[in-house]
Amino acid sequence: MKRILLMLSLLFVACDETTNPTDHNHSIFEEVTVLNLLKDNGMVLIPATDSTFTFSDSTIGSISVTLKNDFYIDSIETTQKLYATIMDSIYEWYRDPLDWSKYNSGDSFPAYGVTWYQAVLFCNARSKFDGYDTAYSYDSISWEICADTCMRIKGLKTTFESDGYRLPTEAEWIYACQATSVEEYFWGNDTSLAKEYCWYQINSGNEVKETGKKYPNQFGLYDILGNLEEYCNDIYSPFDSSILTDPTGPETGSFIVKHGGAFYQPIGYQNIAKRQKTNPESSTNYTGFRTVRRPKK
Repeated sequence: MKRILLMLSLLFVACDETTNPTDHNHSIFEEVTVLNLLKDNGMVLIPATDSTFTFSDSTIGSISVTLKNDFYIDSIETTQKLYATIMDSIYEWYRDPLDWSKYNSGDSFPAYGVTWYQAVLFCNARSKFDGYDTAYSYDSISWEICADTCMRIKGLKTTFESDGYRLPTEAEWIYACQATSVEEYFWGNDTSLAKEYCWYQINSGNEVKETGKKYPNQFGLYDILGNLEEYCNDIYSPFDSSILTDPTGPETGSFIVKHGGAFYQPIGYQNIAKRQKTNPESSTNYTGFRTVRRPKK
């Protein structure tokens, strides 16, 4: 009963965060049409089975990718409240990221200051908390790399067929962000509309904002562009155009893919296909994440 009440509390915060977009002038602006998709536990079911979509990579041009499975994705970036609650319930060593005491913090602010490895552990913790199979397996966690603020996970593997939470593949992230659009931004190519949909250099005051305060994309996803860059599951490498069905990235490499742009960056970084990279052991106050999972069969 305690767990049910806790999850209802977390969901109430998420719902409340996504009902009050601010700073809009409805006399000159008409938001994109949001599709009526199935929702579950703060997530949206993305209809992706046998879906082919096209996006442009600056190095090799236009790429068409096919996804073979539907997937759920968080409608908002993982909040500080959800992150702290889940992590504290599963891992005895958990403590809030130091960045939360330096920058904007609160239940409805997104969880930043989190490494990619910590985001992976959160996914497993959330799976255990909600009764799903874990999507990640590993041999060990090593703490000597970053003292007591982060860690390295050795022998990490992803089971994509699992119904548990994980980070989205780059292809899943792009598909979910692009939604029904074929333009550079999910609202089209008019950058003057960016302020309606995302927090970026022009309107953020150079600080992270609470989740869900701008209009969502056509799939009902808030802050999918802007506010915080978001981790993908893929290891960074030039996009492999030979793998066009359910690409998951290379098995080895030094950096992780990020997408979405952040509150301090100019609008070009909010371009759907704009790729960035990061060290999985590093954390910043401008990087966060949202999770995905496959429907339980």
